[in-house]
Amino acid sequence: MNSDASIDFKSLSVDNEASRAALDDIVTSQTPDPIKYLQEVLSACGLPFPTPDELAILRPGKEQGRQAVFSIAKKWIVRIFELHEGYKQPASFLWRLLKELEHRGAPCERIRFYGTLSTNESLHYTVTEYFDGVALTHELCTLPQVREQIVALYRHLGEISVRDTVATVEEYMRPRLELLQRKLSGLSPDIIKQVGQLSPLSELSVFRMLLSHRDLAPENIIARFGPSVNDCESMTLAVIDWEFAAYVPEFHVVLQMGNESGRELWGEDFLHRIGLGKSYPERILWTESLCMLAEDYEQCGALEFEAEVKVVIRGWESIEVFG
Repeated sequence: MNSDASIDFKSLSVDNEASRAALDDIVTSQTPDPIKYLQEVLSACGLPFPTPDELAILRPGKEQGRQAVFSIAKKWIVRIFELHEGYKQPASFLWRLLKELEHRGAPCERIRFYGTLSTNESLHYTVTEYFDGVALTHELCTLPQVREQIVALYRHLGEISVRDTVATVEEYMRPRLELLQRKLSGLSPDIIKQVGQLSPLSELSVFRMLLSHRDLAPENIIARFGPSVNDCESMTLAVIDWEFAAYVPEFHVVLQMGNESGRELWGEDFLHRIGLGKSYPERILWTESLCMLAEDYEQCGALEFEAEVKVVIRGWESIEVFG
């Protein structure tokens, strides 16, 4: 390690051709130099700046607000995000969550820093221990060893408390329903008719608030195998990318983890094994899916939002959503 941050961004190593293409896009764009941000967060953590041989860029680009992801001497992973306001969580909350999961031995990344810096409060930084492994494929997610660890993780999430006060479902859903109604008011009568009747707040408020990762895709689960890549019996996991974690209503977890793709990944009995196996009225899940859509397209105009609602309606009609 050294204290000299004068590294040519274009000379950084990358882990695959896709990363090389994304890195080229950053180099040729007007994006501020991520090396500057990297230097700031390492300084805040008391970590020295790496030499060029120790520094690799893993997943550059701006999907979901990501600015860059660095590997440092295969000891630390640094992620730099510019998160949408609706997804930002207090750094103290995420810190306490990951520390509690670590204490319980849950399959999650080990944290060194979570939060923002006064030099640029629009950016979110995470510094975690390097976990030497590979991202899961859909096929690996179906292994019993993987499913057991994910079930254990969600059981932990259902048991721990990392906030002194948690919003009730009514407090959480009221502004979301109001936003959805505002967005729906600009749609055509035909689409409004197809949307149908939504769940009132009184119907939703009887449910619990639960902790959820909210982005549990295979690429966010890193697997470390035993002596060989085929040694699945001794495989260990680390769930990464907790920036979206939050308290959400239990029907939000059901919608995300119990839909068709979720059941294919985690098993038909996943919801039952984490204590959410009861039947949920489809109207509740439909209402939540539209609330999520309204949040994602809050800044969009009526025509764009209506086009997205049509997509959701077609998808809802063509797949088995739950049960």
